[in-house]
Amino acid sequence: MKPAHVLFLTATATLLVASCASDSASSRANNNDGAGDIQLFGDASPDADTGLVDADCECALDADCECLSDADVLADGSGDTADSSAEVGEPCLEDSDCRSNFCLDVVAGDDAPGVCSDFCANETDCPEGQDCLLFTNSGGDAQRICVDLNLCFDNDGDTFGLGPGCRGPDCNDADAQVNLLADEICDGVDNNCDGNVDENALGVGTPCETGFAGQCATGLVECVTGNEFCTPIPPSDEVCDGADNDCDGEADEDPTDPLTFYEDRDGDLFGDVLISTTGCTPPSGYVAASTDCNDDNASIRPGAGEVCNAIDDNCDGVVDELPALGSIPFYPDADGDGFGTGSSPISGCAAPEGYAAQGGDCNDTDPLINLEVPEACNGIDDDCDGAIDEGVTPRWYADRDGDGAGDPTSFVDSCTAPAGYVGSANDCNDGTFYIGPGQPELCDGFDNNCNSLTDETG
Repeated sequence: MKPAHVLFLTATATLLVASCASDSASSRANNNDGAGDIQLFGDASPDADTGLVDADCECALDADCECLSDADVLADGSGDTADSSAEVGEPCLEDSDCRSNFCLDVVAGDDAPGVCSDFCANETDCPEGQDCLLFTNSGGDAQRICVDLNLCFDNDGDTFGLGPGCRGPDCNDADAQVNLLADEICDGVDNNCDGNVDENALGVGTPCETGFAGQCATGLVECVTGNEFCTPIPPSDEVCDGADNDCDGEADEDPTDPLTFYEDRDGDLFGDVLISTTGCTPPSGYVAASTDCNDDNASIRPGAGEVCNAIDDNCDGVVDELPALGSIPFYPDADGDGFGTGSSPISGCAAPEGYAAQGGDCNDTDPLINLEVPEACNGIDDDCDGAIDEGVTPRWYADRDGDGAGDPTSFVDSCTAPAGYVGSANDCNDGTFYIGPGQPELCDGFDNNCNSLTDETG
């Protein structure tokens, strides 16, 4: 019969071996954290001199204690027997094949090979190339066993199998295409050893040809009971998408969502909302937009530039709104004389109430003062040119002798005559009262009447 020493490999390299045979009721706890931290509970304790625990106990092994679970193992723990020949690490079929009398069963089956192993306390108890690893036996007790770290029983050669040297366990060690790193394919087999069959198999969900028409022509690969099938996309109601949705060989016929198109007579790509038709594509002379407010004039359409022409050029319901082409500034005109102040202008196509197209009014409270009013001699800038009484001020001449005639070389310009000034400038001697225009000529050697003659008679 095959020995009961069985190796079970998990992701954390845990082995199960035969438990120490015992009828003891002592409880055991295993704290296998990989560091050999094993706690011993109950009434079992190692011998103070030998460090051995009696073979009939349940035990957990620390660094100073061996648990001997086979009555044939020698008291010193070596396991040597007279009829054994295989050393630790060598193949075996049963315990008697091993000098340690411990054949570790690593492959299921009575005739499957095992490997000679032995209990150990630390690495020095194991042959070179092997390590003293802490494992849990079938009874839940912790044991240290000599194991080759490169040991891997792999029947199919895919590097997955039983033993710490394997890349991982193998769920089918007779097929190299089945292991933890294999791709799942649609064949009814758990190819990647995850416990599932055909899940996310290669090729599943990829497009495939069905032989049908329209959207049913391309299907998706599905895996059913280990076989691939090309499942078509089912037909659906025809809609406006350019596809043959109902798989009858024709696209967009009698759609359930027809579009509306509008006549575009002027070709500006905006149609007349009053004339329409339906379908998936517009007939010639029809467009999708229905917002043209004048379909007989291509320059009048949504988005067109507004122009000062009393027409709603851009079809927004407003006429000549800014910024309309041709708009000008208008100025506030408080006195209504047609001239604004020039400040705070607004733009537009026509002057709003209280505004004027002409600015420059220097007094917007007096309609008689603006750019078109002639300048008057009144001390006011009537024509808003920045000058007062320019060009309209009379000239007055000094009349020092009071004869009513002024000196043409001494004058002032003023709207009114200053005191001592007169409007005439023909006095030829403004220092003598009896010499001036209109004075009688005297025989005195002077030109008394300022006619450029002296003492003339007659």
